[in-house]
Amino acid sequence: MWSRVKQALFFAMLVCVLGTLSVQAQTGFQPVQSLTAYDSTGKRIGNVLGFEALPNVAFSKDNTTVVLGVGKERFFSTWTFLAFASTDCTGTAFIAPSQYPVPPLTLNAIRNGSVYVPDASAPPPSLPFTVRSYYDENAENPCTAYEWEITDAVQAKILGDVPSFTPPFSVR
Repeated sequence: MWSRVKQALFFAMLVCVLGTLSVQAQTGFQPVQSLTAYDSTGKRIGNVLGFEALPNVAFSKDNTTVVLGVGKERFFSTWTFLAFASTDCTGTAFIAPSQYPVPPLTLNAIRNGSVYVPDASAPPPSLPFTVRSYYDENAENPCTAYEWEITDAVQAKILGDVPSFTPPFSVR
């Protein structure tokens, strides 16, 4: 014989199950287990981790994991820009970690088809570091002269070229 508590729990679970089935039947929507990004040849790019305006996919190289945004025609860095002491985005590139704290993933920026990441082995610059220009691949004019100081700057290094896939890209 069932106790009243067991009966109440059974009834609550039954209502939840039937309610879910009812909502699915009414709306026609079904849950999706996961989304995957593909290139135009059907080659799998990777599992979609989430969205920040674009679907985000993780890549790993040399024990470093970066997350890149997958646009229709190209990849985008997801969290940062490159900072320079020059006014024309030339010279040594730097990344400001506190601008986008996302551990344990690695901050990254893309420039001319290369993925840049912080170089922990490089000597730190004098702080505060005066930024005189920054490179943002997502901007209409990627190099912008603008001066400000940052209190944490890490020299950037090229991790490698952006992964090679054939656009246009899709998610399904």
